[in-house]
Amino acid sequence: MLCALAAAMALAVGLVMRPVSAQAPSPSDSGQSLAEVIEAIEKARVTTRILYVTAHPDDEPGAVLAYLARGLHADVALLSLTRGEGGQNALGPEQAPQLGILRTEELMNATRVYGTRLFFTRAADFGYTKSPEEALKVWGDETLEDMVRVIRTFRPHVIINNWGGVRGGHGQHVAAGILTPKAYAMAADAKAFPKLLDEGLQPWKAEALLQPARGGDASGGFSIPVGEVSALWGKSWGEIGVEGYLNHRTQGVGGVRNSPFFRRAFAVMAVEGAKPDAALLGAPLSAMGKRLPDVDDAGFASLMKKVDEALSKAALSARELDWKTATQELARAAHTLESSPFDMGPQNGPTKEIAMRELQEVRERIHTALGAAAGLYVEATADRADVVAGESFTVTMNWRKRSEAPVEIEGASLVLPEGWSVTKEEKTQTGARFTVAIPKTNADERGSEKTTSTTETQRAQRSTEKTSNAEAQREQRSTENKGKDENRKTKSENRAGNGGWIYPWPEALVKAKLKAKVEGYEFETETDVTATRVTSVSAETRPLLLVPAVTLTLEPKQIVVISGEIQRAEVRNQKQTEREIVVRVRHYATNAEKIRVGIAVPAGSGEWSFGSAQDKRVASGENGRTTENRKEKIENRGTKTSAATRAEQADSLSHTKVVEFAGAGDQLVRFGVKV
Repeated sequence: MLCALAAAMALAVGLVMRPVSAQAPSPSDSGQSLAEVIEAIEKARVTTRILYVTAHPDDEPGAVLAYLARGLHADVALLSLTRGEGGQNALGPEQAPQLGILRTEELMNATRVYGTRLFFTRAADFGYTKSPEEALKVWGDETLEDMVRVIRTFRPHVIINNWGGVRGGHGQHVAAGILTPKAYAMAADAKAFPKLLDEGLQPWKAEALLQPARGGDASGGFSIPVGEVSALWGKSWGEIGVEGYLNHRTQGVGGVRNSPFFRRAFAVMAVEGAKPDAALLGAPLSAMGKRLPDVDDAGFASLMKKVDEALSKAALSARELDWKTATQELARAAHTLESSPFDMGPQNGPTKEIAMRELQEVRERIHTALGAAAGLYVEATADRADVVAGESFTVTMNWRKRSEAPVEIEGASLVLPEGWSVTKEEKTQTGARFTVAIPKTNADERGSEKTTSTTETQRAQRSTEKTSNAEAQREQRSTENKGKDENRKTKSENRAGNGGWIYPWPEALVKAKLKAKVEGYEFETETDVTATRVTSVSAETRPLLLVPAVTLTLEPKQIVVISGEIQRAEVRNQKQTEREIVVRVRHYATNAEKIRVGIAVPAGSGEWSFGSAQDKRVASGENGRTTENRKEKIENRGTKTSAATRAEQADSLSHTKVVEFAGAGDQLVRFGVKV
């Protein structure tokens, strides 16, 4: 293998870390504590979706979000227009994109405490500005389009504009307050951003646009009981909000714990649409039919009453630690939805599609509660985090459940990128081990599962889920293609395609899926496949990444060369300054490899002299060796600089060094240069 390194440029590959289970609202690892099980059940009994819009990470009122998500049990999402890359950094030197990565992770950690989802737009945080006009100009229509995309994807019943009514201060805050009402209106307009329709994102009209009551006027508004103590969590909503807010460590928020600002009174008021109250912000299942046009509300209410009765009994059983009855009642609630024909309205058209999607979301929340009540915990780990096209890796999957819960494990499988395959599967009583092969043609692909957000049938057609049992796969697809499921919404939107930037991080490269059954009712649970690297002082868990077999990084990234008469005079007077070029060669593949690294002298840069700088291998747990093929002086005054020319010159690279790898690892190659 040959890697040519030009003196004026280097090839660098940046690998962005992504937190595991980024959208999980549970503050614990498993989500199976008594409080979390009860909360999961209560969330299945509420149908309201709320979108809270801010400009930056750390703008959010944590107490409000915690109360809406954990007190009223609504499905709440936070939309931060920027990732905060223009803010301060009280922890380290990271700025701009690197700071945006840190603040994205901080906000993810905060939303886990609040119990909310998280979305972003592509708006840039370019630092403090007093001018909203400047912010709107920099952001352009792209930000507004992303806001509409988020609304049509999440389909909130209520939108809360955090910066609504603000006319001074940070210009980006004011701009966010201006854009939110526009996005609220345009999300319902089929003519706005027509390409979103081509992606299957239909217009969506929220029932209410709210904003915080300002200036002490909360007449007609809804007060958030910030100081009220949660019976489930044993803390006030203000305390939970502060606990989440303290994750914004780069912003130096350590002193906010006792700040009265986070205990202040808070109320929301209507700007357009319905007035806020508990019935709007935490609508029960029985109210679902009222939100659907052309649907028999009485029929829908009757169906939802049966479901809610089963959920209520499940919650009571969970409080009594009767996990058997709790899981049985949850299975009964899900089975009621699964077996009920859609006879409450039109058999076709948008009303049916909306209704079926709403029912599917209720079903998914019940599945979450069912898995939590059953204590069903799935862990899937790969033997390494960085995988390379043309190679194989292994995934070990383990699961456990409560002994009292009547859960039967039906099977395990992996959800893989297109073209990847399971070549071997070994099963145990509480686990499975898969060997996964990656085709060489995947070298330039991110490798995400191709899914859509419209129908489960499309998912079955486009999914690349692989199992070792072909008959089971055909049976599963047949089940998924039944008429009653034709309008289901997939559990995750298509992050790999258009609009993937609205999510905090890319979707997991590989997922593990476990199929289980309770009292004859089948359901599935998924988890991301990760890899854990353990050292004597730490354990680092990372998502899987598809990476090149070899990457190079260069230090320094550029060198200034004096040319012409001055340069020749310095050579004659032996005043050349020696510089060191350090190349980090990272070998991700597991096979043994020899890699030749050399300097391609830029055309017209005069004469370069190479010394004999010592090479140094980085400690990586792998053996490596470097040999040299030096040319002491090279003069390159030619004019050929095309890619084809570089390829022709590859065999005559100046001062080449061969780096040998026995497997994955990295080495440093040092060149001493006089120019």
